[in-house]
Amino acid sequence: MPDPLVRLRRLLARARRRGRDEARAAAPSASRRLRERVASLVDSLPADLDVRRVLVLADGLDVQRSVDEIRSRRPDAGVDVLVRADDVRLWTDEAPPGARVHVAASLEDRVALVRTLDRFDLAVDASRRERDAVVHLRRLVFTVRPGGAWAVAGAFDPAARDDRSVAGLLTLAAGLRGGDRATRKAARPADVDLADGIEHVRLDPQGALLRRTGEYYAKLRDWDADAVLDARYGDSWGRVLEVRPATTFTALADVTSHGEGPIASGRRTFAVPPRELRLYRWPRASARQVLLKDDLMLPDSFRHPHQRVLGNKQMSQATADFARYLPRTQPVAQRTLHGRYYYFDSAFPFHFGHITTEVLSRYWGWERARELDGDLVPLVSVRDEGATLPVFQRAIFEALGVDPDAVELVGPREWVDVEELVAATPQFENPHYVDPDLARVWAALSAGLPPVAPPVVAEKIFVSRRPSGKRDCLQAPELEQLFADAGFAVVFPEQYPYAEQRALFAQARVVAGFAGSGMFNMMFAPGARVIVISGDSYTAANEELFAAANANDIHFFWGRSLVPTVGGRYDVKAFKSNWTFDLPRFRDELLELVR
Repeated sequence: MPDPLVRLRRLLARARRRGRDEARAAAPSASRRLRERVASLVDSLPADLDVRRVLVLADGLDVQRSVDEIRSRRPDAGVDVLVRADDVRLWTDEAPPGARVHVAASLEDRVALVRTLDRFDLAVDASRRERDAVVHLRRLVFTVRPGGAWAVAGAFDPAARDDRSVAGLLTLAAGLRGGDRATRKAARPADVDLADGIEHVRLDPQGALLRRTGEYYAKLRDWDADAVLDARYGDSWGRVLEVRPATTFTALADVTSHGEGPIASGRRTFAVPPRELRLYRWPRASARQVLLKDDLMLPDSFRHPHQRVLGNKQMSQATADFARYLPRTQPVAQRTLHGRYYYFDSAFPFHFGHITTEVLSRYWGWERARELDGDLVPLVSVRDEGATLPVFQRAIFEALGVDPDAVELVGPREWVDVEELVAATPQFENPHYVDPDLARVWAALSAGLPPVAPPVVAEKIFVSRRPSGKRDCLQAPELEQLFADAGFAVVFPEQYPYAEQRALFAQARVVAGFAGSGMFNMMFAPGARVIVISGDSYTAANEELFAAANANDIHFFWGRSLVPTVGGRYDVKAFKSNWTFDLPRFRDELLELVR
């Protein structure tokens, strides 16, 4: 007598087959139309298209026979099928021969899964609902390689013309692809990116067939990069050298907010994510922090590598998951670097604030990589042809034992293929977290700079900003005078050599000033009282993060930005807006703090 478990398995398999057969019998015409569409579309593929890898997007129709139609015409092709979780019972107990079945219950699951697979030569969308086909076309079409094809074989209306239909979306894309500059500028960027990524080959009752054009890159977050790379390449992509586990960190700062702004009073606990040190084999680097592995955009390309929205100013964000080079940033030259390098690049390689936060926060990886293998060359890009490292960055590197003369520079329009490149998760991600270990790096930087006298001797300094049309305080002269009357030295740190800037801040017991990179040398003033004055649309939290690791008593005073932030969402015009400060309202509170 069979084992009860064996009997149960047989009963379940019989029930699944019965359910599948009932589903097929319920819609024979739909199943037949699907197979006919698949056959017609595959037969009409361009003659020059070599089909080795096929993606099928399915949601319960007769997938077995659709796969058979594809394989009968492309017998050497490997087929990956994505199905919804609630469709598995219909047929996955008998996976189609020559096909791999993947269960992805949601669209986000599908997007995540396809990144683990090599790019496809052909994708066949067999969705029963047209709205699913439209979403797949927008979100997944770039999983097909340039020159490959995307076929819509499922249900759709070829006569529809709104952009929520397949035909309407293709009509929109065709108009944008051939449209003038004004038409393209007025359109949504995502529509323009889609238009430039496809060519309309065929649209009729038998289906839609598109040809993919242009190179688009799948964006990887720091927390999912390892799984994607392992799935795509095994161990050939490189390896993880070290992982520092996730932790929580309670700020050492006392935070007080005066008025209403993006930072509130009280202590704050930061969730510090895992920080990884990775070694990549043969990645491709280009200017301003773009790092690629074939069609993948590595997490080290992003200033905020853990967030839902990943962006880089060098790239057009085609979708939430894919990007492409802008025409003005597309590399035009290529060279190869042999040996092992370390990634110290920045999206803003000329900007003091970004270097002293984002680049400096990857120094921990340099230290550890040197311990593991002392032979490393720093890799940095430059904004302009023929440019060199900024003077302040040379001083920072020298103080930390990084030879600035050994740095390999990546030009503004070149690709550099690197034999081995080590890169680290940053310890500082504004406004989300700071690793408390970064205070040790700041102390090491301070100790490594040449001992010089401060350019202005003062225990209390006010860091001002010169008018620039960006984030100007309209009451700046009155504030400068108030602090000068209270015994503060009004300073502009950028006019001094970097070692003198360190000395200027290291002597201070009170540091006040306008929010922004002029205040970032507060890293050299652990324990000092810090007063930050800012417009309320400036949502950066750099000073708060510095204070959190450096045990500062920090006070924020909020003015009113001329361009307000709406709904708490980031807006670049609001972020850069000039602002007003109600000095009569806050005078007494300021004077109480500056005595």
